[in-house]
Amino acid sequence: MASDLEAVNDRIAAIEQTIAGVVAEHELGENVTSLPGIGTTLAAEFLAHAGTLSIYPSAAALAAHAGLAPISRDSGRRQGHQVRPHRYHRGLRRVFSMSSSAALSHCPRSLAYYVTNGIRERDRSCWCWSDAGAEGSRSPRPAG
Repeated sequence: MASDLEAVNDRIAAIEQTIAGVVAEHELGENVTSLPGIGTTLAAEFLAHAGTLSIYPSAAALAAHAGLAPISRDSGRRQGHQVRPHRYHRGLRRVFSMSSSAALSHCPRSLAYYVTNGIRERDRSCWCWSDAGAEGSRSPRPAG
C-alpha cells in the first residue's frame, strides 16, 4: 500500500506541474497568480471559469456573476434593501472564497483591512481581489 500511495503522490505532483505550466503560458496567468491568496491550482480554476475576462465589461460585472454583489430589492417606500443573490456561478464564488480565506492567512494587509472594518465573508473576496488588496499597491481606504 505504501508504494501505491507514493505512486499516487508522484502522479499528483506531475499533474500540479502540468497545471503550473498551463497557467504560466496563459495570457492572464501571471496577473492572477500575483494576487494574494492565489496559487497555481486556484488560478487554473479561476481561468477555467472566467476565461479571458473579455465577457465582463467591468470588475463589478465579474463580482455580480460570482454572486458577490448584492441585489437591490427596493420598492416604492422601501429603499436600500439589498439581498444575497440566489443565482450565481458557484465555481467563481468558490475561487473568490478560497482566495480570500488564504489571503487572510498569508497577507497582512488583507487581514488588517478585515479586522479594521469588520466586514462579512462575502465582502472579503471583494477586498482581496481589488487593486487595493494587491501587494505593493495603495493602502486601503477607511470605510464610511
